[in-house]
Amino acid sequence: MQPDPEKRAIRAAFGKAALRYDSVAHIQRCIADALLAKCPATVGMALDAGSGTGYATEKFRALGTACLALDHAVPMLLALSGENICGDIEALPLRSACVALYYSSLAWQWADASYAIAEAARVLQPGGTLAVATLGPATLGELRAAFRHADNIEHVRRFMPATSYAAQLTAAGFDGIEIQCKDFVAYASDLRTMLRDIKTLGAHVVGKPRPPGLYGVQGFRRAEAYYHSLREAAGLPLTYDVVFITAQRAC
Repeated sequence: MQPDPEKRAIRAAFGKAALRYDSVAHIQRCIADALLAKCPATVGMALDAGSGTGYATEKFRALGTACLALDHAVPMLLALSGENICGDIEALPLRSACVALYYSSLAWQWADASYAIAEAARVLQPGGTLAVATLGPATLGELRAAFRHADNIEHVRRFMPATSYAAQLTAAGFDGIEIQCKDFVAYASDLRTMLRDIKTLGAHVVGKPRPPGLYGVQGFRRAEAYYHSLREAAGLPLTYDVVFITAQRAC
């Protein structure tokens, strides 16, 4: 389980981002939609674990599916009507075997996956469906490389490889496990805009020590120059290495 200081930092970052999150969450919506397409058409109670502002929750409810929205950051839940819960996906405040679908889009990468998997298995009914989108290690690779040109300090969070999940899922009692990876690419007009948007999402790196001034004027110029060399017609690319996981809780 993550240390409390890191949890608090992550929760504070996303809580602060709540009011403006939807204005910049374009790729996040695309990923959520792709995960929704992998869910069964008819389910009982669904859990949106790490719901954020409730994009997927509202999609489920619009289709007539009862859905609990759960997020660790209270401000993310304030705009949502219906039954919403403040809670940690590493220790869900739910009784065992209470949901038919566990849906989670872009939340597991902020948690200890072993605890998230165990809790998903606990709250799912036998035969229930797990549908998760999380981030793989190639995520933000362009930004990672640009920062290396700035100051050679690690500024981008490391994410688990897709190959790390199957054994943990099997051990937790899942079968029918399918793991797929797909790149989603966002574009920004310039590096400052990109960094601003990441901060607006609440997804900037937290819990890591920073040098004074982050990288300094010269370092930032080196990062900009490197990123400019990657420019495409649509702008500066930023890749999200998305890991899609679906499985069933063993009966």
